[in-house]
Amino acid sequence: EILNRFSKDMETVDSSVPEFMLQVLINWAQVFSIFGLCIWVTPWFLLAMVPLGLGFYHMYKYFANAARDLKRLESITRSPIYASLSETLTGLETIRAYGDTPRFQLTHRIRMGKNQ
Repeated sequence: EILNRFSKDMETVDSSVPEFMLQVLINWAQVFSIFGLCIWVTPWFLLAMVPLGLGFYHMYKYFANAARDLKRLESITRSPIYASLSETLTGLETIRAYGDTPRFQLTHRIRMGKNQ
C-alpha cells in the first residue's frame, strides 16, 4: 500500500513539474518581452527601473524573512495539535471503550482555540 501511494505521488510529480516549468518559462519570456518593449519605446523607462528594482528587492528580502519566521511559528504552534490528534487516533478504540470521548473532544477544542 505504501509503494502504491509513493508511485501515485511520483506520477503526480512527473506530470505536474514539466507543465509547471513550461508555464514559468512562458511567463518569464512575457515579462522580459514587455520590459524590453517598454525600454525600446521609452529609454527613460530604464532609469526608473533601477531604483524600483532595488526597492522591490529590499522589500522582498525583508518580507521573505518575515514570512519564513511566521511559517516557523505557525508550525511550532500546530505541532502539539497534530501530535495529540495522532495519539488520539491511535488509541481511538481504547477511548471509545472507556467512554472518554467527550474529554478528548474538549481537550482538542481547547488546544485548537489556543492556536487560533
